[in-house]
Amino acid sequence: MKLGYFTMPVHPPARRYVETLKEDRDAFILADRLGYSEGYCGEHLTDAAENIPNSMMFIATLLGATSQMKVGTAVVNLPHSHPVVVASNAAMLDNLFEGRFILGIGAGILRSDAEALGLLDADRNDMFAEAIDHILALWAGTAPIDLKGKYWTISTVRTLWPEVGIGDIVKPYQKPHPPIAGTATDPDSKGLIALGRRGWWPISSHFLHPNCLKSQWALRQGLRRRRAQGRPRELAGGALDLRRRGRQGGAGLWRRRSQ
Repeated sequence: MKLGYFTMPVHPPARRYVETLKEDRDAFILADRLGYSEGYCGEHLTDAAENIPNSMMFIATLLGATSQMKVGTAVVNLPHSHPVVVASNAAMLDNLFEGRFILGIGAGILRSDAEALGLLDADRNDMFAEAIDHILALWAGTAPIDLKGKYWTISTVRTLWPEVGIGDIVKPYQKPHPPIAGTATDPDSKGLIALGRRGWWPISSHFLHPNCLKSQWALRQGLRRRRAQGRPRELAGGALDLRRRGRQGGAGLWRRRSQ
């Protein structure tokens, strides 16, 4: 059995920020030395207790201090950043860690983050779905970039200069891209099915009652069997995409579109 490590992290707001950052970093370094296989870090912009605002930036500090453990975001809240920024930064991290990077993604669950960014009344789940489609297209495509969406239109058509490399973004080290992970809190999570149908990694949230793990594992195993048989839709009972996710979002990942 392999062991993984996840931290929000959570600290008393009155503590010195510089000290808690050092503690969080030391915890990842210790987990690497103890042989943990994966370590994940959360992020929030407006939370004095969960006080890492950029999980990718925090993970970058572990580059020279870890050697074997894969490191992941849990999660990058996609509506909070432009897809080009997320795609290029994640690709750079993946290359720096030479494949020891896992991209955890979500729509964002903290309402104060959304309010601060002017997104409180936005359909963040819909933005999330469009953002990941753009990110995958950016990684898979070649210049010029020409992507159109409801929330972001991304183009380098007018400024393309291929002779000097202008007009494209850096690509991930892992092919076709880093592992993509998401969490689920429902016992019978549709979000878990959506993850599995795309071949992405599920993470049972720490908010989930242990009694629910059995049903999530059964869903995952059933979907794996149906994928192997070329019929994954049967488990979901019809078409299911990222815009029709499970009822509740764990670390800000999967929620039904109507939320």
